[in-house]
Amino acid sequence: MNNDLLGGLDQAELLALALDASQRDQHADALACYKELAGRTGAPAQAHFGMGAMLAQLRLYERAIESYQRALDADPALHPARVQLALLLIGQARTQEAAEAVQPLAALPDTAYRHFGAGLQALCEDRLADAARELNEGIAIGSGNPPLDGDLAKLAAAAAEAAGKTRDDAPAPAQPEPEPDLAGSHLLLSAYSQLTRH
Repeated sequence: MNNDLLGGLDQAELLALALDASQRDQHADALACYKELAGRTGAPAQAHFGMGAMLAQLRLYERAIESYQRALDADPALHPARVQLALLLIGQARTQEAAEAVQPLAALPDTAYRHFGAGLQALCEDRLADAARELNEGIAIGSGNPPLDGDLAKLAAAAAEAAGKTRDDAPAPAQPEPEPDLAGSHLLLSAYSQLTRH
């Protein structure tokens, strides 16, 4: 897109064009619109969020993390940005930062995002079975964001597999649950990196 054209558009027009380009998989146009919008004073949180999503798809993860952080600075209640930020941080093995990112979700009522936050917190602590359970509870409630629910369903399945849990498994009464090993964590990081490629 022409920079002169973008400069003449207002926030609502740029955001509408960015969303339309994103839906059409026109990543360059979407990124140009989001970048123009995010560079303006008082840019809406959605501009930074959309730019983060585009950058993550392009595997520019550090820039995507910065964009999601800016989105949350502009609107701390933008829960999808908080979850996406945590997922990227987990994918970069920055689990302490990811846990801090989702911590505010614990204060929510019984919503999908509260469960997503608890699931990602558990994932950061290598409590893989708890992570799968919480993520699945959030998915059952529904976030209103089907792509996010779908990505988290894949992550929940990977967590359950890594924990060695299936629906038919019954815990042995006299044996403590084994500590999850690093192989499980690597499996989950790999699973998340696969999610960011589509």
